[in-house]
Amino acid sequence: MITIRFLSKLAFICNLCFLLSLGMHYFPGFKNGPLASTVIITGNLLSFLVNFITVAAYLMRIIQRKPLLNPLWLTIANVAFFIFEIILVLK
Repeated sequence: MITIRFLSKLAFICNLCFLLSLGMHYFPGFKNGPLASTVIITGNLLSFLVNFITVAAYLMRIIQRKPLLNPLWLTIANVAFFIFEIILVLK
């Protein structure tokens, strides 16, 4: 089973790709290629899915009153990115 530590790190990497893909939308100087398409797919699609699963796992651990087992900054960053992504989707 995937641990919450791994999920948190994966969500953070996907969130960084999300920031890069946003940058690619506003700064078109990036060349099209396999790396750019990987960053866009990871940033736009996978970041939302992985963040949703990660935040749901955080909520399950909090409801069960168990420790999160990962750094607080990582938890806060993932939740903040998830809220930002939801705002962008609803906009």
